[in-house]
Amino acid sequence: MPLACGLRERPTSHDRETPLSTPDGETGSAKVAFEKLDAAISVTGKVTPDKLKLFLDIKPIEGAPSSIVTPAQITALIEGVPSHLLHTEIIAQIAQELTDGKTVEHRRVAKGKEAVEGRDGKVLLLVKALKRSAPLEFIDPRFIHAFDNVEKGMLIGRVYHPTQGADGVDVYGQPIKSKTGKAAKVSLDKSIILKPAESGVGFDTLIADTTGYVADESGKLSIKEDLSIGGDVNFKTGDIDFIGAVKVKGNVMRDFKVTARKDVTIGGSTDNSTVVSYEGSIVIGGNASASTLTTIHATPTANAEKQAAIHQAVRADYRAAGSFKCHAAQGISVEAIGDIEIEKEASQSFLRTRGTLRMPKGHLFGGEAYVVCGLEAKIIGTKREAKTTIVLCSDIESSVEYSNIVAQIHAAMEAEEMLKLHLGPYAQNPSRLALLKEPLQSKQKKLYSKLLAVRETVVRLDAQKRDLLVNAKLNAVLRVNFHEWMHRGTIVRAGEEVYTVEEDLPGPGTLEFLTDVKKFAVRELRPIECSVERTTTAMKA
Repeated sequence: MPLACGLRERPTSHDRETPLSTPDGETGSAKVAFEKLDAAISVTGKVTPDKLKLFLDIKPIEGAPSSIVTPAQITALIEGVPSHLLHTEIIAQIAQELTDGKTVEHRRVAKGKEAVEGRDGKVLLLVKALKRSAPLEFIDPRFIHAFDNVEKGMLIGRVYHPTQGADGVDVYGQPIKSKTGKAAKVSLDKSIILKPAESGVGFDTLIADTTGYVADESGKLSIKEDLSIGGDVNFKTGDIDFIGAVKVKGNVMRDFKVTARKDVTIGGSTDNSTVVSYEGSIVIGGNASASTLTTIHATPTANAEKQAAIHQAVRADYRAAGSFKCHAAQGISVEAIGDIEIEKEASQSFLRTRGTLRMPKGHLFGGEAYVVCGLEAKIIGTKREAKTTIVLCSDIESSVEYSNIVAQIHAAMEAEEMLKLHLGPYAQNPSRLALLKEPLQSKQKKLYSKLLAVRETVVRLDAQKRDLLVNAKLNAVLRVNFHEWMHRGTIVRAGEEVYTVEEDLPGPGTLEFLTDVKKFAVRELRPIECSVERTTTAMKA
């Protein structure tokens, strides 16, 4: 049927789909939406399957006289598309090309607006979680630095809400409905609190309700207070640094470290390891040893002068705010606020406790033991007179901090004596340095300046030492118990008093320091008594 204004509609199949390849590089397919013509041009409109784009094919009518094609002429032939969606600049270009006698194919002249889907909700952790799909005792190589320590009350994550989408419009001006995002799936146990979002905030927050690490077990989040290692601490696990308690089923291999705030329990042995519990105890089922033993020669003078050097030489280091226990100790350094208990043997070790060193079935020989409440062992020393030193001291004197200060004082005093030797009489009478000729005068003045600096260091360290001793606590009863033997060569000190065992002492017996007369006495076996109140303050890092 003829159309108004001389337009004619050509019979067409609107479901016919044709391939699409535009000058702008767009490809795909499109369905014929309409075909129209007038006296000069024939227009075929094609719409993509999503109805978002309209493309035109235009060619001159065969036999029609050449004429100027106008944009309005083309627009009049476009069917069903609102004018505000048409690309007027493109239509103007097409009109010019047709006027020049060219054929137009696959030119996009209209585009709708695609609907934007809403964003799904998601869980965002702000700390590293330990992921384990296997049982907890399984050691994963990725375990190394694979989690963060978490304090109670700490913000550990966010749960973002889903967002609404934005509706679109197709090339015919019809709305395209969008979809709202899906809510995030969150699986939590009671150790994590889900705090709802405040008004205007697009996420809920996850708060730790206990101390530990975040565990992600097949999508379920929780905070574990204990860290369990099902095998050895080695190159697979790396060093362990945990805010809670640590349980190691196997061994701690050579040169590895285990640091925890709470208790540390090791089922196997340790080798040249460092184990620290800042607020708890350390229990080692096997042996605690150093790979390279350092022989400790204990003499009345060496005790004070070489403590720090020995502590540095012994690489195997154990520190506990509570007690320390192991089967056997060899060449290690231990500092415990609680008791030290060694079942079988302690050799060439540096042991410090503010409580009691308990070895009722064990053998203590070599090294040094600093005890506040006393010591008991089956055998002390060896028949070969291994130098074994026991120091009955205050709680402050049993600490590594105090021994380091003492060692620094002695090192400074040795440096002072050495400088005095170099300066000679000028150390006592520095005014005579002005009589020396250069360059000796400048050299000696530098030595004297160093001497003054060393003396200031001694004064400062001595003040620190006195400050520490102000609050020192000394046990009322100072006893060393031996159940079988205390061998010759064993040295026992209490303050300035020193007792050297000249002949093997058979047990059971007690060597007691009598505080009222400042003397040692060998007596029948008496129980260890502890009257010093021990605070369970955290160990220093």
